[in-house]
Amino acid sequence: MTPRRTTRGLSLLEMLLVVGISSVLIAGVTTHLRTLGVTAGTAHQRREALQNSRVAIDRLARQVRNAQSVTAISPAGDTQGAISLLGFNGDTHTFALTGTDLCYGTSTPDTLLATGIQSLAFTGHDPDGTVPPAEPDRIDSVAIDLTAALPGAAAAAVHETTRVRLASRTHVDTPFLHTSDTSLYTQTTLAGIIDYWKVNGTEPDDEWAQFKEFGGGRYSGFNNGGHTGDIHTITLGFRCEFKKGALGLCIRHNSTTLFHRVYTYGDLESIKDKKIWWWFDLTPMRTTWTGDDIPALSIEVWDPTHHDAEVKFDTFVLRAIFGPAQTSYFWADREGSDKFDTEWLSPSYAFGAPDGLHAVGDFDDLTEHSFRATVPSKGLEIFTVESCIRGHVSQTLTEGCLTLRNALGHLGGGVGIEHFLHTARLNRFVGSDNQGDILVDVTRDRSWTWADLDALEHRITLDKDTSEHLLKADAVGWRVIHAPAVRRIAKWSE
Repeated sequence: MTPRRTTRGLSLLEMLLVVGISSVLIAGVTTHLRTLGVTAGTAHQRREALQNSRVAIDRLARQVRNAQSVTAISPAGDTQGAISLLGFNGDTHTFALTGTDLCYGTSTPDTLLATGIQSLAFTGHDPDGTVPPAEPDRIDSVAIDLTAALPGAAAAAVHETTRVRLASRTHVDTPFLHTSDTSLYTQTTLAGIIDYWKVNGTEPDDEWAQFKEFGGGRYSGFNNGGHTGDIHTITLGFRCEFKKGALGLCIRHNSTTLFHRVYTYGDLESIKDKKIWWWFDLTPMRTTWTGDDIPALSIEVWDPTHHDAEVKFDTFVLRAIFGPAQTSYFWADREGSDKFDTEWLSPSYAFGAPDGLHAVGDFDDLTEHSFRATVPSKGLEIFTVESCIRGHVSQTLTEGCLTLRNALGHLGGGVGIEHFLHTARLNRFVGSDNQGDILVDVTRDRSWTWADLDALEHRITLDKDTSEHLLKADAVGWRVIHAPAVRRIAKWSE
């Protein structure tokens, strides 16, 4: 017997469950699809905004690059920036941000280029740094800084920046020498510095400021002359006369100490009562130097003994070479013409470039010798000249002095200014491991020409030591900082 089959529909409760579950599923899918749609729309809008910002800055960069000159520019801090450019066909192209709309035009900015621009700033530059808006004709490159809003998250934005050189203003980057004296004095000890103002000026005048017991002060206020570019070489020097006692010296960049040293009487006895120039090469003391660093420099001098010091100062001078200068060495290739009673041992070992062979002079025997280099005429501007001994001293000097004169290279030739290297200066080069360039700055001796370098010889005298201390010279010659033979074309990031 076949069982009876019965059929029935869904109960009300089952229908309600099915409808409820279906509603939840449909709502979830709908919400997800809506979210995907919004996300896709936002992404599209962000791509459009990014594209608009790139198109805008590319158009600006192209117009600046192809311009003959800048005729007007907004201040560097103005985020509603504007710029007017003169084209080679005589047309004027103007760009300006009004609200969030970047517009351009041939005379007035009336055509929309991009929207959603939050800020736009222009900064004009020349080789010396930022150019004020009142002097647009000086501008040879323009920095462009643009920020565009992005749809989506709050405060989302894209930042574009570039710096473009005008094609018409491609220029040769020419190095130059800038000098500055100090203009500010601060008393730092009980007694200060007597007649402290007499150090003013970049040229010595034998008008002396001085400190005695408990004396000292800090000099600052060096100026950059409005030059803010990169510095090739920077030195700080002073002319002084050491009488007695000791000398403390500190050079700072703002609050950072670059050099600090206390010189004892033993260090300086060999230059007692001598008027000397004392130079410090600041170049290696920081990674980079620009003109903006010059006003941050100061030099402090003081009596570290507090009872028995006397030092006089004629002038403090800062010297900076801006731009791509070149350093060249010209090594002696023969002896000087004058002969002395006390010669060095194997002087020919100091001929030519450094090679590990040393001419030897003895401080005990008051030895002296002259060396001369063949220097070709380069016809390039000379910035600084230094006599250079590549060598070392055999052991620490307790006293002793190296005296250098530059003399004309013929019998009876005139002798130049005496320069003295004191004991502490020479003791930086004790032992072969500390061999280096023993430099004497002779820049101020004359208005140097290349013919002078070829005609003059180095006369080196060693004296004032009671022990057998030796100066070993691997090479002797000139170190000259001058304009490069091939001038560098200035480049900007674009």
